[in-house]
Amino acid sequence: MNRGRLVRTSRGWMAFWLLEQRWSGFSVSVDRFGEDGWENGGDEGHKWFGRESDETLERFLMSSVELPAWEAVDIASQLQGPWKDEWLERGGKRDMRLLGRFALWVFIGLALVAVFTLMGIAFIVWLIAI
Repeated sequence: MNRGRLVRTSRGWMAFWLLEQRWSGFSVSVDRFGEDGWENGGDEGHKWFGRESDETLERFLMSSVELPAWEAVDIASQLQGPWKDEWLERGGKRDMRLLGRFALWVFIGLALVAVFTLMGIAFIVWLIAI
């Protein structure tokens, strides 16, 4: 489960969702809200993955959610500094461990399926060869 922060920007209300994973690093998702308080229809949400992105978080905020440069720089510094620290204190570390365990169990399950499938194929080939 990721945790978010609701922020009033010059472009309206936005929810910034933080997540950190071993394989993709720190990431931020942004959902924009209309004046009526509902998420903007058709606005699919915007995601930035630190390690996988060619652009900085500031550029992402300027291009995807159309924040002015001064505000994008301010929010990016907050997201990567005090807000990230607060997020970790409010349960972000626990969420990261849960996601890691879940990924491990999925990997183990897929490996077992592959092993049993190969054993089944080998058994069928052995039956045919007899």
